[in-house]
Order: sequence, then C-alpha cells, then structure tokens
Amino acid sequence: MSALEHLLKHKLIHHEQECEGDYWFKGANIFYTPGFGSEFGDELTELILVSLELIEELEHPDYLQSFTYNDVKYWVISDYDKTCSAEWIKEQNGVGPVVTFLLTSEY
Repeated sequence: MSALEHLLKHKLIHHEQECEGDYWFKGANIFYTPGFGSEFGDELTELILVSLELIEELEHPDYLQSFTYNDVKYWVISDYDKTCSAEWIKEQNGVGPVVTFLLTSEY
C-alpha cells in the first residue's frame, strides 16, 4: 500500500503483472497522453505519484503496469529495461528513460 494513497479520492487498483522484468520507472521522464490528462485532470499529479510508488514496491517490475482508478483502466509503460544505462538511453532518445501513462482505449 502506498503512503500517498490518501491523496486520492477513489481506490486505486494495481493489477498483477503478467511477468517479471527489470524496467526503468523510478527517475524516468514522465509523459502522459491527452486522453489520460483529460480523464484525470484534477488528480493527475497525485495519480501519477501514487502509481509510480506502487510500481516501485515491486521487486521486478515488468514494462507494462495496469491500473484501474474510478472504473477507468490505464497503463503505465516503461520503454527501457535496466540493462540499458540512463546515459545510453539519453544518447539514443535525447531525454533518458521514459514512462508513459495512457488509457487502455488509447493504445
């Protein structure tokens, strides 16, 4: 359970991941789709913070994390696993590790 969950108005459900991985979430650059921003606008920052905190509780986070908040499903996707250094990733994409928040309907 996240220490920040009290910031949310509704219960956040973090679904069990399908397999284990070792992907960048902590310290990654955060991006979200227009639909995600629109859907969760007034709680956007809090929802991102709590989601990331719940992911960080996992010993081996896979690239795809699935959540439901107020009956709306969304995904959090990491683009790189930790076999890639943050420096190498930045050389490749110009920003470093990236995590994207999106509604499942936007995929």
